[in-house]
Amino acid sequence: MSHPPLPTCSRLKSPRCPLPNLNLLLSEICDKVQAVFGYRPCLWQLKVVRAILKRDKDVVSIAATGSGKTLTFWMPFLFIPDGVQIVVTPLNILGKQNVDSLAKVGLSTVTITAETATAENFQAIADGKHRAIVTNIETLMKPGGGFEKL
Repeated sequence: MSHPPLPTCSRLKSPRCPLPNLNLLLSEICDKVQAVFGYRPCLWQLKVVRAILKRDKDVVSIAATGSGKTLTFWMPFLFIPDGVQIVVTPLNILGKQNVDSLAKVGLSTVTITAETATAENFQAIADGKHRAIVTNIETLMKPGGGFEKL
C-alpha cells in the first residue's frame, strides 16, 4: 500500500535563516537549554541537537517513552532564531502540552487538529506567525487539508 507524499512547507513566509554556529560546544548548548527550559539535557540529547544544528543530513532519534525526546526538538529553537518546526504527535493532549510549554518560554506555537484546522490558522502559519506547528498524523495527511496548501 502506498502512502501519499508528505506535504512540504515551501511557501511558508519565514525568512531563510543563516546557518547556526556549527562549532557550538556541547557545554554551550547545555548551558543555554538549562537557562531557557530549566532542564539539564543528557549527553544523547546534546549530540542529537548538535547533529540537527549542523543541517548537513537528516537526523533520526529513537528513545524510550519519557526519556526526553521532546526536549531534543525544542532545543534547536534556541540556536535557529527564525526556524519553524512541524511536530507530529500521536495524541492531541501531547500536542497541547507542547504548545503550553513552548508558550511559557515565549515561542509562538499553534496546535492544528480536526477542530482547529481553520483557514485562519493556516493563513497564520503561511504568514510565519508561529515557530512551532503541532499536529497529528491524521490532520497532516488529510487529502485536501490545509497542510497541502502551505
